[in-house]
Amino acid sequence: MPLETLTQHYLHIGMETSLKYPLIWDHFPNKMLRNIFVKKFMYLGSKYSPVGDSESSKFINTKPVASDADHLISLIDEISYISPPSPILSQYDDIPDSVFCNGDNRPANCGENCECVHKIDLPLNAIIEVVLIDEVQQINISHPFHLHGAPFYVIGMGRALEENNTRMNLKLAMDLDRRGLLERHYITPSLRDTVAVPNNGYTVLRFRADNPGAWLFHCHFQYHIVIGMNLIFQVGNKYDWPPVPVNFPKCGNFMPPII
Repeated sequence: MPLETLTQHYLHIGMETSLKYPLIWDHFPNKMLRNIFVKKFMYLGSKYSPVGDSESSKFINTKPVASDADHLISLIDEISYISPPSPILSQYDDIPDSVFCNGDNRPANCGENCECVHKIDLPLNAIIEVVLIDEVQQINISHPFHLHGAPFYVIGMGRALEENNTRMNLKLAMDLDRRGLLERHYITPSLRDTVAVPNNGYTVLRFRADNPGAWLFHCHFQYHIVIGMNLIFQVGNKYDWPPVPVNFPKCGNFMPPII
């Protein structure tokens, strides 16, 4: 049965029932094959984007302070992650819906360098497949991606396959996948929580979203975290999460006075 595509903007959602080999999960006996259907597919490309603001310093009340301008940001699915004004788990209702975004829900005022709280909702207990594509293509650098809250199986990894298409990008990866050229290996795949995305290549991973919460998925280079190569997987909804303790401290955006 072909993939029934519900949306086509970098995020593909549907049901695939034509897999020759099912994924064997760690809590199933190794000798027992189970038909496990993927609930949600995602193609996520990561890259850099220069920012034109060349401001390097500024003065407030005659005091020099560091500029808040960025000269380079990092994007996943054309979005650069910024942190929410309050913790998602403990103050979900205090965060305006307008600060959240993803490839299917970009803010109306989001330009070429879109910055917002990049959050993708995952159904609780669903099987998720993510295809990570390196569009940075920086020589000799493979980005290590780490997922909080769940281990995943690495079922595919490779680089651009065609000599006349030496630069991997999201469109090429999706085309190769449609043609069956992004190989997946379903028998005894490696179980990890961090994996490298090869330079000019791709990595395919699968996991079960069975841990309710808001989990960060990010490149493990610290600088890349700072400039936005992150997103949040929200597993389930707030009613699936542990209750917030009574009188639990709250926080939010705060700008201290500059003396």
